[in-house]
Amino acid sequence: MATPSATLITCYYKVKSKHTFDEYAKWIINLLLTIKCNIIIFTSAEQADWINSLALYNRSHSNFDSNLGGVKVIIKELQDLDIVKRYPDIWKDQCRKDPTRDIRTKECYMIWNSKLVLVREAIILNPFGSDKFIWNDIGSLRDSRFICENYMQIMRYPRYENISSGKIDIVLVEDFNGPNQIIFQNESHLSGAIFGGGREPFLKLIDLFYRNFDMYLENGYFIGCDQQILATCYQQSPELFNLINPDYSNQIIDKWFYLYYYYSQPRIL
Repeated sequence: MATPSATLITCYYKVKSKHTFDEYAKWIINLLLTIKCNIIIFTSAEQADWINSLALYNRSHSNFDSNLGGVKVIIKELQDLDIVKRYPDIWKDQCRKDPTRDIRTKECYMIWNSKLVLVREAIILNPFGSDKFIWNDIGSLRDSRFICENYMQIMRYPRYENISSGKIDIVLVEDFNGPNQIIFQNESHLSGAIFGGGREPFLKLIDLFYRNFDMYLENGYFIGCDQQILATCYQQSPELFNLINPDYSNQIIDKWFYLYYYYSQPRIL
């Protein structure tokens, strides 16, 4: 029987966004040179060599325990993402509906709404034989204090035992206005930057997310940001989620990325 393990899933596509390539490069380096676990990275052929070189450097030039996992880079072009092939003509209209279209692009919408498709592909491939999975935005490890104070080296991110097996761990960044709201526009309640859980709850969430994606589209709502649809999924099926409230006395990590802290802490039983 395979040893229980977790796989972190992420992606990178060099597209125009509110952050520069240099900013992303710094954050990607933070992630790939700091996190020591199984990682699957989806990217374009143009970026694959660079991503691979960073991952290999981590494994060969650090105190990396090879038993903690490996890295698999999967080449998948932006235009080959399932959501893009399935909906080739909706993205310009989504830009028109986005009040923040001056800092976000249709390519961002494509990537954000592809997260769970990529998780499903990773679960099916499962090259590391894992039973728990984490979606982890590749540009989310931004706070140098969190790295410099050795939280992730000493406490180890992610600790397998901290990841739920029967639910999806997700951070509540803003309270819901009420129990009956289903549609969300221009508001964020859940962080889509990092969320994790077992295989079965992820497969349930994936099915629910894309049913709601279609529902939003059919009713003319903006679907550019995945966090709104995740909020809908929570309102419909709260039992599927382990809702995590950030500890606001902790000033080390931004609330949007609080799972770095939550998944790194040793549990006191």
